[in-house]
Amino acid sequence: MPSIEVSELERLVDRLQDKSLLIRASSNSLANATESLASYATKNAGFKNPTGATVNATQAVSKGLKSSIFVDKKDIPYIEPLYEGSRPHPIAPKNKKALYGNGIFYAHVTGKFGLPKQVMHPGYKGNPFIFRAWKKRKNVFSKQFADDLTEQIEDFI
Repeated sequence: MPSIEVSELERLVDRLQDKSLLIRASSNSLANATESLASYATKNAGFKNPTGATVNATQAVSKGLKSSIFVDKKDIPYIEPLYEGSRPHPIAPKNKKALYGNGIFYAHVTGKFGLPKQVMHPGYKGNPFIFRAWKKRKNVFSKQFADDLTEQIEDFI
């Protein structure tokens, strides 16, 4: 695993008279590593359709020496229960016959059948795919960042 030695990094920084070049190289390397992690997270999220809206709404953003991976709530308003999960909860239809064609009937005491006023959603475990990807690939992320940073610094020199 190639890594940057402290003395080698100090020597490279001394060669770079302009520290903004080092910041730019670090920022570019961080952006590349974050994009790679976001791509890995979406490919291994476990969704049935990996080209779906959730995958397309996952974004990696880097600004300076800060980066983040997130799913845009404007594109996917249901991302919180999908990512974090939800508890069992009742669902009441807005339209009276909304549950009609779903085969959900109940028997009255009188022997007649009717439609329920609400149904119980069983809940959802959640799929924290970005966090799982980070836990699994943080060493690869660090290595990729270090390699890319070394390459960019050598290009600047």
